[in-house]
Amino acid sequence: MDKITKENVNKDFIRMLGISYDEFDKLDFDEQQRLISEYHKKHPNKSKDVLVMIGGGDESIFMRVPKGKKIWTPNGYFIAGETLEENKKRWEQKMEDSDKRMTKFHKRLDKEIKKSQKLDFKTWLYLYITHAVRVDHPLVVEVEDKRTMFVKDSKKNEVFVFNNYEEYRNYYLMYLDSIEDEVIDLAIYTRGNKGQIVALKGLCEHIIVKKKMNEFYSSITQEQIDEVHSKGKLTPLEAVQMWESFDLCVEGSKSILSKNRCQYFEQNCHECLMESASHKLEYDPIELSLSNSIIDEQAPVKKLTRDKI
Repeated sequence: MDKITKENVNKDFIRMLGISYDEFDKLDFDEQQRLISEYHKKHPNKSKDVLVMIGGGDESIFMRVPKGKKIWTPNGYFIAGETLEENKKRWEQKMEDSDKRMTKFHKRLDKEIKKSQKLDFKTWLYLYITHAVRVDHPLVVEVEDKRTMFVKDSKKNEVFVFNNYEEYRNYYLMYLDSIEDEVIDLAIYTRGNKGQIVALKGLCEHIIVKKKMNEFYSSITQEQIDEVHSKGKLTPLEAVQMWESFDLCVEGSKSILSKNRCQYFEQNCHECLMESASHKLEYDPIELSLSNSIIDEQAPVKKLTRDKI
């Protein structure tokens, strides 16, 4: 920008905004827009053209363009003569329109998924006669970190419907490193004429829980056991033995009550305790004090420690 042009620009800025162009250029963008917006409110532009600034500093260019024209910049575009309020409303409208498009897309996607999962009449009738209840399974996607399957409350007549055998198999691989087809085939309730796999929800989850539990215990090394013992703690297997020696039961959780765990494991307390212990590598020993109210309070107290279990 040459000296004469800069002087003229400074005069215009002082007249319009009360500050020179150099002072204006040092302000952040929001403050610049605020000053311009206040000026336009006090001096409405009746002309169809507006003066816009393109660039910044010594490279600035001022030109008159039709109001509403898009001015493209390296970072996008702005609309000539648009106030901050108009800009805000325009972007809010764009976001709203984008949300509507995404909602329509998701609805269409859900419709396509349901259409692809629609069972033939014979398979549907079989599920209806046998009182099977169809429930949604977790979305089958590729995962880097394997998910954790906890014991869940489910009814015996609940079934998952998968589009095909590959999706059915990948459902297990979201939780497990590997799985044998002959094992997961045990959970298949029936197959649709379009290739869908209808599987018993509870049995699917049983397979995952059981396999993850077996993999956990088989993966424990002697080095890990020694490290746990060096801390004065118990390994998962030792924790199970301790709980069994005290005749303890697994505490219920928000997802499943204790009585439902009994049903889940078919009253097999050992399996229930083994599953509960399979989520951690070390446990604190329980120390119980045995006392008799008849004996004097100063009598020595017998304690149970891990060495005596």
